[in-house]
Amino acid sequence: MQMASFKAQLLWDNILRQDLSAVHSMLESGQVNLEERDANGCTFLMVASEQGALSIVRELLQAGVDPNAVDNENWNALLCASKEGHLEIVMELLDRNVDLEHADMCGWTPLMWSCYKGHTLVVNELLEQGANPNVKADHHMTCLAWAAGRGHVDIVKSLIDKGAKVNMPDKVMSWFSLSAYTG
Repeated sequence: MQMASFKAQLLWDNILRQDLSAVHSMLESGQVNLEERDANGCTFLMVASEQGALSIVRELLQAGVDPNAVDNENWNALLCASKEGHLEIVMELLDRNVDLEHADMCGWTPLMWSCYKGHTLVVNELLEQGANPNVKADHHMTCLAWAAGRGHVDIVKSLIDKGAKVNMPDKVMSWFSLSAYTG
């Protein structure tokens, strides 16, 4: 991780330690570029979102960071929070109008990551906010195929309740074939 300045590195470290007091003091000083990036293009907000540091996420948003900023692989804070199952952070970011359908370089949306990882509460929130249950990523994989294939029954039910197409084939097989194959 190579940051451009000592103060940015210090803020980075305080976020990783989830030291809210230190983060608050640094943000108050106004001496840190809030849009500083690491070597992968990751922002402070992305790291705080991935870590589940809700109070720090709120501090950063209040300080004016861009909630829609993306890294070198097209990840944003909502993808980071969704993948890790941090519901309150997902809700906070959605309140800031972060793109619900934003996709990483492989076409995975926050909903797809949540379905894959089995984060039922996050899936339900994203669906309630209008996420597309039929979105396809690379290889035409769907949220339903991932949830069924990984045994996330409650997520499968939620997706179907919100209109997921059960016969939508992916590059390899249909959802029905996949569920039969995986048991």
